[in-house]
Amino acid sequence: MNHRNASPVWSIQNSGSFASVLVDLPPNTEVCCETDAVVSFSQGVTVQGQIAGGLFGALARTFLTNESFFTTKVRNALTQQNADVLIAPVEPGGIVLHRLVDDDPSGLYVTSGAYVASDATVKIASRVQRNLTNSVFSGSGMFLLHATGLGTVACAAYGAVHAYRLERGETRAVDNGHLVAWTSGMHYTTGLASRGAGTFGNIMGSLTSGEGLMCYFQGPGILYIQSHKPQSEKEGQSKTTRGVNPIQLFFLVVFLGVFVGFGLLMLFMASTSETTRQHGNRYQRYAEF
Repeated sequence: MNHRNASPVWSIQNSGSFASVLVDLPPNTEVCCETDAVVSFSQGVTVQGQIAGGLFGALARTFLTNESFFTTKVRNALTQQNADVLIAPVEPGGIVLHRLVDDDPSGLYVTSGAYVASDATVKIASRVQRNLTNSVFSGSGMFLLHATGLGTVACAAYGAVHAYRLERGETRAVDNGHLVAWTSGMHYTTGLASRGAGTFGNIMGSLTSGEGLMCYFQGPGILYIQSHKPQSEKEGQSKTTRGVNPIQLFFLVVFLGVFVGFGLLMLFMASTSETTRQHGNRYQRYAEF
């Protein structure tokens, strides 16, 4: 079997509310996933933590999108045979596989906590939603993950995942809090669920129906939603917020300490240099006098 230029093959196992992802790894190939997402792997697979996107990129992922500071790189170190890894999100639910292709350079927006894993050729970065209304009322948060490149992205949902492919000009309303991911080229707004009955009628209709606010997406593009809304309002945390990992916290404090210490050292050296120069000038004036 020719393994040259082979890519990882993704498949969903036990699709439904307790789904997982099985990735078949050809020799010398790798994928990336969230911390603590690896369930099992075969012989020849190596697992290594890394800071994806550099220090500041990892800090942005941690504090802005509730993702882990470190990501996990899973690699098949064998040179002649395939290996596999089983990956699953922290919370039970459905999983969707989205394929990023060359003819769609805009990428995929992923809500906080929904990212599970991706090919190593996919770049994951944090992005801010420019529309203040969407960031506050859509339930997706002010900051999103933006997946670009070429490869597969696995996203997790609370409950089942539903995918909608919208044609150009087609619109679809989604209750806020049910968003998982959508292609970056799509435009959406947030508004009242009830429309067409005047301002007061729209407000009363939205309140009495219990729907409140909705997100209105316009095609073309692909939209992924989850069947159930997380209980984050009751629990005071996101649907996949993890407990504080002491190891991650330790390394985070160390990195911050190094950067702060380096900055203070540079300021001290600059101040010392300026003081020395002033003393030198003063001594020179006294000598001339």
